[in-house]
Amino acid sequence: MLTHLITTEIDPDPSLRGLLVSALLIGGNVLVAAGQDAGGDFQNIPACRSADQTGCVVAYSSFDKEPSPDAFFGRADTGPKANELTGGDLQVLCVNPASLSGGTGPLLPYFGTAKFPGPLGLVLPQAPPVPTPWVASPGLYTAHCETSGGATWLQIDTTGIAGDTRQVVYPTLGPGWGLHLFDVNLALGNLVELVRQQAAAFSG
Repeated sequence: MLTHLITTEIDPDPSLRGLLVSALLIGGNVLVAAGQDAGGDFQNIPACRSADQTGCVVAYSSFDKEPSPDAFFGRADTGPKANELTGGDLQVLCVNPASLSGGTGPLLPYFGTAKFPGPLGLVLPQAPPVPTPWVASPGLYTAHCETSGGATWLQIDTTGIAGDTRQVVYPTLGPGWGLHLFDVNLALGNLVELVRQQAAAFSG
């Protein structure tokens, strides 16, 4: 819904684009022209590539390995955006919130400690038994964008620190979904800091 709103109302209007700080369209298969930062869903709104850039978009789909051929995310021809845009060489946008300009960066994850409601609460990992509403996992994950086999995704790797017994996330709903349920939480600290810097750049 947000992608459609931006595509139809904001992207074609220069005055509205000037009011956009950034759009966090995470885990939704935002499409771009292959190898480019725009040209699919958005013709004028590019990917965010620096913390002081505004009027841009952050989008990614996180996996711990290459998405399967029928993956619901990370591939332009499957999942929620399948066959939505035609007539061009498209790929799913990947903006690494831990290193906007490219390469690998450390993630700053935050996970809620309350049990997730509904059916998903039955399959998600048990939250750590701590008294705070949030728990951080600094130094546990790194991320980088990868393109391979027709897919583009945010590759999540654990740091493998000797003696580290902290629980790590896994594809709870199966390999086709990757780490979709944790897309935001894995980089929540990075995203909060990014938006803080973008807001300062926008207002300054």
